[in-house]
Order: sequence, then C-alpha cells, then structure tokens
Amino acid sequence: MGSEEGEPRSKLKQHFSLVSLCAIAVTTGESWVVLGNSLAFAILNGGSTGVIYGFIVDTFCYCIVAASIAELASSMPTAGTVYHWALATGGRHGRICSWFAGFWNLFAWIVGTASLVSVMALQLIAIYAAFHPGVSIQNWHTFLAFVACCWCCCLIVAFGNKLLPIIESFGAFFILSGFAISIVVCVVYPHIRRKPYASNAFVWKEWENDTGWSSDGFAFCLGMLNAAFAVCAPDIPAHLAEEIPRPKHNVPIAIVAQYAVSFVTGLCYLVTIFYVTTDFATIAAANSAFPLALIYLEATGSHSATAGLLVLTFIPTFIGAIGAFTIASRTIWALSRDDVVPASNFFARLDASQAPRNATIFVGLATTALGCTFLNSARAFNAIVSSFVSILTSLSYLAAILPNLLGGRRGITPGPFWMPKWIGFAVNTFSCLYLIVFIVIFCFPATLPVSTENMNYASVIVSGFTLIAAVWWMVKRDTWMPELPEF
Repeated sequence: MGSEEGEPRSKLKQHFSLVSLCAIAVTTGESWVVLGNSLAFAILNGGSTGVIYGFIVDTFCYCIVAASIAELASSMPTAGTVYHWALATGGRHGRICSWFAGFWNLFAWIVGTASLVSVMALQLIAIYAAFHPGVSIQNWHTFLAFVACCWCCCLIVAFGNKLLPIIESFGAFFILSGFAISIVVCVVYPHIRRKPYASNAFVWKEWENDTGWSSDGFAFCLGMLNAAFAVCAPDIPAHLAEEIPRPKHNVPIAIVAQYAVSFVTGLCYLVTIFYVTTDFATIAAANSAFPLALIYLEATGSHSATAGLLVLTFIPTFIGAIGAFTIASRTIWALSRDDVVPASNFFARLDASQAPRNATIFVGLATTALGCTFLNSARAFNAIVSSFVSILTSLSYLAAILPNLLGGRRGITPGPFWMPKWIGFAVNTFSCLYLIVFIVIFCFPATLPVSTENMNYASVIVSGFTLIAAVWWMVKRDTWMPELPEF
C-alpha cells in the first residue's frame, strides 16, 4: 500500500481535492444546524450562558483531541483511521486495541448517519407543519420521511461516487450562505415587528440550572453534551485519506478548516438565536420533535419565514447525511479489507467506479433498522443516537491516542504535521483525560429525579455494541492476523 512518494497507494479513486475534502468535513459536521435543534433542551444546563460558554469550552477541548487525531492521520493516512492507528501504536496489545477501536468507530458512524437522517426527516415534517399549522404529526409520518431520506442519500452515495466532491463542495457553499441568511433574517425580523431583543445579561451573564443537579459545575459539564454533537468528529476528513492526493498534508488542513468553520458559525448562530428568542420555557414545554421550528417562529412571527429558514437548514443536513453515508461506507470497507467484519469479502468489493457500493447499501439497511426503533419509541432512538457522541466516538479515539501516549509516542513515524515532544505529550495527555472524564459524565442522566423517561441509556447501548464486538473477537482472534500497511 506504499508508494515512492510515501503516500498510500489505494484501490479507491482519488477524486477528492483539498477543497472538497474540507467541504465534506464542514457539511458532515454542520455545527450551527445541529446546535439549533438542541437549544430548547440545552438551555436547562445554565440557560443561554451555559450553552454559549459550554460550546466554547467544548470546542477548545475537541480542538485538542483533533490535534491528536491530525497527528496520527498525517503519519498514517488510511480510511481505517483509528483501526490502523491503534494497531500501530498498541504494541503487543495492538490487535485487541485495533479491533475494538475499529468496531467502536464503525458503530459510531452508523449511529451518526442515522442521527443526521432523523434530523432530515424531522426538518421535512417541520417544513410541512409550518404551512399546515393545525396538522397532527404521528410517529409513522416521521418514520416514512426517515426511510425516504435514508435511501435517497444512500443511493446517491452508492451510484453517484463521481459526483460526491461536487455535491459536498456545493453543500459547503450552501451551509455558509444559509448560515449568513439565517443570521440576517433572525436579526431583522424582530426589528420589523418591533419585538425587543434579549438583554446582554440574559445572553452572557444570567445562570439558570433547571436540571435538578445541585452542582452548577456538574450541570454545566452535562450540558456540554449538546455542544459535543456539533464538534465531536475530528476524524471525518481522515476517512477519505485514500481518495485525495497528498493526504499526509491535506487531512490535517481539512481538520483545521472543519473546526474553524464550526466554531465561528456555531458561536455566531448561538449568540444570534439567544438575542432574538427569549421564551425558551414555552418552546421546551411544547415538547416538539423539532424545536428549531418553534424557535424560528418565535423569532420571526411568520410561518412562511419559518419554512424558508427550515429549508436553509434542510439542504445542508441533506448533504451532511450524504457525507455521513460516505464516511460510514469507507469505514466498513477499510475493516473488510482486513477481514474484521462478517462477510468481509462482500463488503470489500469495489464497483466499476471504484466505490464501496456493497458497504454503502449495508449502511442504508442498518440505518433503516435503527429508524424502526423510532417508529416504536422516539425515546429509544434518541438514546441510541446519544451514544454516538457521548461514548462511541470517544472510545474509538481513546483506543488510538492512549496507546500512542503510553508507548512514549514512538510507535509511529512522524508525518508533516507532528507536534514537538513536550507539546505532543501534553496534547495527548489532555486528550485522553478529557475523553475519559467525559465518557463517564455523559453516562449520567441529564435531569433529576431519575425515572424511566429521563434515564440515560447510552452506557447500556454502548455495552451492547461492545459485547457484539467482543463475541466476534472470540470467534476471530486465533485466525485474524492483520498487517499494518505501508504509508
């Protein structure tokens, strides 16, 4: 898999450029869109002050984690990402570290794909409801929208491989222009309606802990889960390392672009929404499946304007979901090359356009299966989705970064992006501590008192996923002998 230039030789077609790589990182992360939908519930953890400062702190922490990821990606550019990194850094424990890192990351991206598809479905329903205020939305309506959105995205990725760079580049333009238009509309409409804006104290100073937890600090940390949804995936560009030229240089650049755009757009969007929307208690009490629609309606006072703003969130989400299908399919394909997953020979096949079509169709089937839980229980589906950000991604990153740290950072050959010795140790140490601490914190229920309705089941769900990986490890451990590719 090596080449004379030191870059990986791949069977996947290198049709992404640096621009389209940055684009898929921005669209799949879609920071401001994700933040908008969680505001009505995130505000329980300290009010607007808790949300804004929580986002700032969480972005800073994930930037540190992203630096650790970028360093590994620059050294070992591979679609397998954490799977190959853990194999290289784990020493004599590399096989088992690699195994679980790969499965945790795979499960994370399948769940993450289902999460974005569910947001798409809820946006479609919300747009319809904006034009039909009296309509009663049922779970089966949302499920049908979910299935339609899922397979629309899946088929685009499966049969439109050559178009993906163009689609994602368009998506990046639209997510930035949609952000700018949303900001302008939300700021101007209250002025036209002579509706007062929120005070500076409400936005920046007032603290309100409505979680039931006696510790404001702990409530603040729990609230960081909502911000983590927007910034928790620094490995997005790394999964496309085998489809771009000069990946050792370009992947770290794309990670920087992803976090720069996520922070600027996310922070500006939060501040704007909090200045123009003050009645979050009523919005939360409405228990809407997609509260962003109510936030826009309160800010603008217009169903038409609300529908227009929702369209501006739907298109980036649509393209972001296409990106998630792309990442998830590459993850399955990379694991299949080393005979990690069942039916590896089938999933490792590439079609005529050099795309992992079989793996992509499987992601569609798995996503649909997860969507079936929404038909039965929206709460169960949300519990599965929360495991993506709270535990699964963090565990997969930890399984690659921690062995590198414990091995004295000597297990890999430095790439173009490599932190000096003491900085590298400090960054890796902080990354591991942050991931470990918040894996535990994010397992706690968001509010008290605890009941079956508000219990956090993320730890149970991740334990189930881990058990599946462990059982398959027992089956394969004596015959599975992975080889680290050359870079």
